[in-house]
Amino acid sequence: MDSQREHIVQLFPEIKEIKDTELRERVIDAWLLALQDSQWERIEDLPWIPGRAEFITNVQHCRGVTRIGMAIARTLLNGTDVAPDITIDMDIVIAGCLLHDLGKMLEYAFPPNPPGTKTPLGKYMMHHILGAHLAIRTGLPATVVHCIESHREAESFERSYEAKIVHYSDMLHADAILQAHPEISIF
Repeated sequence: MDSQREHIVQLFPEIKEIKDTELRERVIDAWLLALQDSQWERIEDLPWIPGRAEFITNVQHCRGVTRIGMAIARTLLNGTDVAPDITIDMDIVIAGCLLHDLGKMLEYAFPPNPPGTKTPLGKYMMHHILGAHLAIRTGLPATVVHCIESHREAESFERSYEAKIVHYSDMLHADAILQAHPEISIF
């Protein structure tokens, strides 16, 4: 594994929890493609919400969402008394959580632009759409693309169960941060 790929795994150690080797490699590819196509020099420099929540990085947020998603999925899978006969693809949950905000790399401009400045693409498309495009270009399966795209959308269409876990994990993590920092507004 080359140093760039190793660096992605260091940033997102939860990648190692993905059992499907090809999916694991595609997740790494997606982050590398996002970095290549973005204005950012390092993935870890992108704040969660540039210009509004710069005290936490997007990497920290994606990892928090992933841990919450894994906990929810494991709870549902570990016991017939909780959710009998449920099937959840844990690899899809992990990949979807790790990549749900991938598109922010293309949505936000790199300094010296003022924090929160949108890129030309970001002015017209939000991160969930940009992330879905990156995922498609990387060859990720439709189930993961769906998790990325639908994590931000209204309940206007059916979500897979894995996508629901990604969506609610994102909401839970964001809410926890916002409760700890009421001075931040994301709306």
